[in-house]
Amino acid sequence: MYDVGALPRHARRARSLVGERAERYFESWLHGPTPLHRQLARGINQLMSLACYEQPAMMERLGYRPAPWIEEVTHHRLTVFRDDVRRQAEQILAPDPLRPGVRIKREACVVVAVRPAVHEVAAPRNVFTRRDHHGVQRARRRRRDRRLGRRRARRWPPSSPRPGST
Repeated sequence: MYDVGALPRHARRARSLVGERAERYFESWLHGPTPLHRQLARGINQLMSLACYEQPAMMERLGYRPAPWIEEVTHHRLTVFRDDVRRQAEQILAPDPLRPGVRIKREACVVVAVRPAVHEVAAPRNVFTRRDHHGVQRARRRRRDRRLGRRRARRWPPSSPRPGST
């Protein structure tokens, strides 16, 4: 939208504009006629600013050197919270005590627990997804209707017009 919007006025896309023409086109969007224009221009400006400040040359010009600070804080946190970090890492990597060696996988809307060197165990029969539940209900209604000799009536037979369509 932004890129193609420059065609009527500048006879080229916005990405091909340079210098003063690009500035004027961006300003026309930044102070544009609709909130959509203004929000899009503000978003583009923020994205471009972020990309600009991520460049190493710009970081150096601004004196922004985060690496030493990151190393200092990391060292401090690892010395102060060393035991907690080690405990948390062990807890994350440890096998689950309640279900050792169990891996869950989905097969055709039925959850199956697979245990290494043990046979597969299917989930209980009453575990349904919403789709399964509606399918079961529909099948029950069909069986009941067949048993009672009912025919399913069409709501709108093709030979008669729908109410309110004339």
